[in-house]
Amino acid sequence: MKMKAQVTLLLLGALTTSGFSQYAIIPLKMGVLYVGVDNPVRIQSPKDSVILSIKGGTAQEIGGGMYNIRVEKPGEVVISIASKTGAPFNYQETLRAKRIPDAVPFLNALNRDLTAGEFKKIKGLTMLLPDFDFDVRCTPNQYKVVRIAANGQKESVVNEKSAKFTEKTDEIIARAKTGDTYIFTKIKYQCTGDASDRVCGQSLVYFIQ
Repeated sequence: MKMKAQVTLLLLGALTTSGFSQYAIIPLKMGVLYVGVDNPVRIQSPKDSVILSIKGGTAQEIGGGMYNIRVEKPGEVVISIASKTGAPFNYQETLRAKRIPDAVPFLNALNRDLTAGEFKKIKGLTMLLPDFDFDVRCTPNQYKVVRIAANGQKESVVNEKSAKFTEKTDEIIARAKTGDTYIFTKIKYQCTGDASDRVCGQSLVYFIQ
């Protein structure tokens, strides 16, 4: 009798948990949601007419069971789907929201040390997000450029409020000669969705050939 009761409970549990087995909320890019960008999500449902709601963000229906979701901050995001018509139901999933990953500084596409002539053609610093499957822009707001001449003499300038080189930065770049070392450091930047600057943990070092 005791075994029969246990089997009955297990069957009831299976029926309860499998009731929503046909439903799913599926992020289509990278398996999570990112702050500040449109996150495409597909709703899997046997019902044609559903309502999607989200706590901590917004959802825009784009058709065919697809939605663009925007979230406000990192953490857990509760997404619900409910019936517009017919028998009422309410299915929920908790997804993870993350900040856009840290970008890496980039100065040139040659991936090697440069001659003085090549170095002088560069007009600014950029930030890249390699292998990130979203259309996101990260922009430097401030960075320091240090020149160490072949004789050991140092000079530096802070490039402010621009990814492109300012006039003072251009002057230091224009003095590049064989044997000089240039360091791009203390980089502050913002990516889509950021409320304040990030501090880049990397510096770029170039030895002028």
